[in-house]
Amino acid sequence: MENKVITIPFYKPFISGSEIDAINEVFKKNHFAGDGYFTQQCTNFFVKEYGFENCLLTSSCTSALELIALLLDIQEGDEVIVPAYTFVTSANAFAAQGAFIIFSDVNLDHPQANLQDIERKITSRTRAIMIVHYAGYSNEIEAYVNLAKKYNLILIEDAAQCIHGFSNGAAFGSFGDFAAISFHETKNIHCGEGGLLVINNPKYVDRANVMWNKGTNKRDFQNALVPKYEWVDFGRSFAMSEVQAAILFSQLPYIKKVNEKRKIIWEYYYNFFKNQLNFGRRFSNVFCEGEQNFHIFFILCKDLEERIALTNFLKLKGIQANFHYQSLEISKFALNNFPVQHCPNSQYFSDVLLRLPIYYELDNNTIEFICKSVMTFFDRIKIAQV
Repeated sequence: MENKVITIPFYKPFISGSEIDAINEVFKKNHFAGDGYFTQQCTNFFVKEYGFENCLLTSSCTSALELIALLLDIQEGDEVIVPAYTFVTSANAFAAQGAFIIFSDVNLDHPQANLQDIERKITSRTRAIMIVHYAGYSNEIEAYVNLAKKYNLILIEDAAQCIHGFSNGAAFGSFGDFAAISFHETKNIHCGEGGLLVINNPKYVDRANVMWNKGTNKRDFQNALVPKYEWVDFGRSFAMSEVQAAILFSQLPYIKKVNEKRKIIWEYYYNFFKNQLNFGRRFSNVFCEGEQNFHIFFILCKDLEERIALTNFLKLKGIQANFHYQSLEISKFALNNFPVQHCPNSQYFSDVLLRLPIYYELDNNTIEFICKSVMTFFDRIKIAQV
């Protein structure tokens, strides 16, 4: 197989096989906009399965974060602490409302927000702190909950990668005042584009429903709680369509099956590399206190130059491997809008982290080929250094 030219993508969207039937059901019900049968079925599933207090399906995880920013009534000058190593919308959703973004650095052993750095950066203007569950898990999450309580701050979980991930028996997304989960096609299960807003703080539930309904009291009107349907607050078009919700609902029964397969792939990588990679290189380690969902497997190169070389080498082998976030505090937007901030660990991961393919259809022969290709690259370096 090693001499054969192949093409191995970084990801393939999971397909359950029942999506078309679910979409046909949307046609039968003749309801295509949001907040219909499939929206309700998905919402019921998430509340029952994961213990979320309340949740709303959104058109994307970005939309869920934007709705959180609206609910918090973020004003210009309010500070929100966000990890520097994350996707741009984690910060942009709040910056768009006028928030001053304070970037926290991440831990050196795993790109999770550093608790001590967050605490150092809390001021009287801080409104909320965000943690990002990178690769589908976080460690010692209760410490972040306690930190938010200590300073009377809102805790936001960016749980974009975390569907069906747990810590000490509790689902990621159930710890903070809010959480945002992604159902983009790159995630374990998906509906193409989609998200979920989890609201665990009852203070915000009623207003969230109004804002989700474009600033109207539509839900109260439908439930005969008010005599008329009118504009009562800010809002936007946040809702997921019934077509998206139907696709998502068709995949929900397969979450455990998908994660079990991803675990097999993840552990294959882990067991292969644990005795192979050395001389300072590291890879995804077993770090979670609970059950992770095996969303990402990554390796850490020596430096940016080595990562570029490895990426190109794998590309020649027909393997697509991707780096991830660029540290936000040194982005063009951040440098133009906020004072200079320093997050060296985040910049380190931006330079050296490389993600290997992991998706439901990967078979053992292909995984073995990927592993051997990676080691061929490093063995050549090793020989050159002798």
